[in-house]
Amino acid sequence: MMSAPATTSRDDTPRERRYYVWTVGCQMNISDSERLESGLQSVGYAPAARPEDASFVVLNSCSVRASAEERIIGKLGDLQRVKRENPEMQIVLWGCMVGPENTSIFKQRLPIVDHFVSPSAVDEVVALAPNAIYTMDEPALPVADWTTPPVTVHVPIQYGCNMSCSYCVIPLRRGKEISRPLAEIVDEVTRIVARGAKEIT
Repeated sequence: MMSAPATTSRDDTPRERRYYVWTVGCQMNISDSERLESGLQSVGYAPAARPEDASFVVLNSCSVRASAEERIIGKLGDLQRVKRENPEMQIVLWGCMVGPENTSIFKQRLPIVDHFVSPSAVDEVVALAPNAIYTMDEPALPVADWTTPPVTVHVPIQYGCNMSCSYCVIPLRRGKEISRPLAEIVDEVTRIVARGAKEIT
């Protein structure tokens, strides 16, 4: 099936095809979430203003500071009531809190979460959306709403980190530093600007 372009949300989009994304952390997380929203819209989902109005909820997490993890845990606590009232809702814990060494622990501690996904795996999260009506035929670009694009869009030029700071979990979660090819970055920026973005970070 061919993919359809992302569109603005419509009030008549049913709840089963609405998503809610909540992001904590750095500009990389913001970029990942922008791409995720674009990907979800490209498979037929529309954004919801509240998790209560969505069937697919994604928390993009940060674990650089304890306060960021506490915010995510608090948000999951808030979602317990929503999940009880809407048991078909799918909840995804995504981002730097999730690693191969703690997923089994989280599954025991956080039974409310249906899926655990490592950082930057945008396509993997989109594939979990249960009510997709299209398929993606290209990687998601970080412009979620094509008719009213954000002024500033984040474009990563590298992933991961080669440092080994004792206080930082990024190398463990995002891996070693990988730079993106220059031509790929230029092509992406060109397409994002063509969609209406005015500033690239």
